[in-house]
Amino acid sequence: MRVEWCVHNEKLGVRKTIEEVKHWLQSQEAATANPPVVEFERYACVEDCAQCVRQPFVLVNQRESLTAPSGEELTTLLLNRFRDQHKP
Repeated sequence: MRVEWCVHNEKLGVRKTIEEVKHWLQSQEAATANPPVVEFERYACVEDCAQCVRQPFVLVNQRESLTAPSGEELTTLLLNRFRDQHKP
């Protein structure tokens, strides 16, 4: 899985979301034999400025925009996505 975000969207909570998701992934690496493999990429712009100024969002696998009203809710959505895809 690949997660991309715009540096300008970080002020809306995306920076904290990415940090929390990375921390969760590190805990999964230590706890499971088959942790999720995720690439993270921070860009100066992901060319979705209309979305970027309104609410936190990340691009998942370069196609899907995952949005939420707050950074906390975006964290929850992203973590649920990883958990759903890597159920034992």
